[in-house]
Amino acid sequence: MHDPLCPEHPPVHIVELPRPEDAEDYAYFARRLADVRLLERSVVLSVMGVASLAVPVGGTRHGGFYSVPCMCFGLKVRDALLRHAGFPRLRLRPAPHPRTCDAVEWGGPEPTAWSDEAAMARFHGFVEPPTRRQVSRTPA
Repeated sequence: MHDPLCPEHPPVHIVELPRPEDAEDYAYFARRLADVRLLERSVVLSVMGVASLAVPVGGTRHGGFYSVPCMCFGLKVRDALLRHAGFPRLRLRPAPHPRTCDAVEWGGPEPTAWSDEAAMARFHGFVEPPTRRQVSRTPA
């Protein structure tokens, strides 16, 4: 468990920014979301100087997550999202592997097979990636 009183721990502070376009990952979500209107209801949070989007559920989007460096920040992100519509069942998820981040999740449970890209894309309300077969038929 991280201790925010430890001298090496960064200050546990987040900033909510007013415009979704201010998020560093705005273009990523604008390209991938099937319903780009969700961007209008997104929340931009800056954690340790990095501004990222928290995109609400809606339409074909059934859930999402926001990566955090540790649970100390996760609690702050969760508390910030509690004040906004579109983030049901907020919960903290510890990092599943040493090289991954903790996260704040919302919505329904994610598909269990991370290797199923199409199922993950549908769950997150993304435009599904083309299959290898579709890619190979694309003219050069």
